[in-house]
Amino acid sequence: MRSTLLSGAIAGITAALAFLILHAIVIVPVWFAAGSGLLWGALGGAVIAAALYPVTPRPLTPRRGLVLGLLLWGSIAVPCLCEFLLRLGTTSAEILEVVVALASAASYGAAVTYRLKRTPLAAGGGAVAAMMMIAAASGPLIHVTGRGVAIYLSLLLVTVTFGMTMAYLLRRVTPQEARNEQDAGDLHARGGVWRRRFRTGT
Repeated sequence: MRSTLLSGAIAGITAALAFLILHAIVIVPVWFAAGSGLLWGALGGAVIAAALYPVTPRPLTPRRGLVLGLLLWGSIAVPCLCEFLLRLGTTSAEILEVVVALASAASYGAAVTYRLKRTPLAAGGGAVAAMMMIAAASGPLIHVTGRGVAIYLSLLLVTVTFGMTMAYLLRRVTPQEARNEQDAGDLHARGGVWRRRFRTGT
């Protein structure tokens, strides 16, 4: 768990740096906010890594890291789509837009992680990770303009950077992590035996 948290923090810093570079290219430079941005990236990355720990495979291959980045991008894409549909032909209150953004992100994250591992812990972690992503993006992007699309695609590069950095840092499984995985598997197997005995009364 400790290595996952550290990897998440480093990946968050790398992703934040990528965001700053892309922001300078696509919009305007915001290097004055680099300090707080990198700090927020480290904190957000650690939170996301911890939240997704139950469903993060070890070792994390580059292919899995790419999938992780795409799924994290989806946690921004889904709220964007929901906000866009909400605003079609109507004016909604800002508080409603915030609720819709957070609820759609949480639902997406929970659905994806529950599909990977059918436990409440996995679903809750996915919801937390997705809400952290939408918070890091400062809310959904709903402006269908050339610059809006460029920002949206830039965020894809940022999330893929995060996922690939995580893959590089978690490309090997430490002996302690291997033992923890084995212990968790044994505990799950024993739990399955006891559940079957309880159901059959044997």
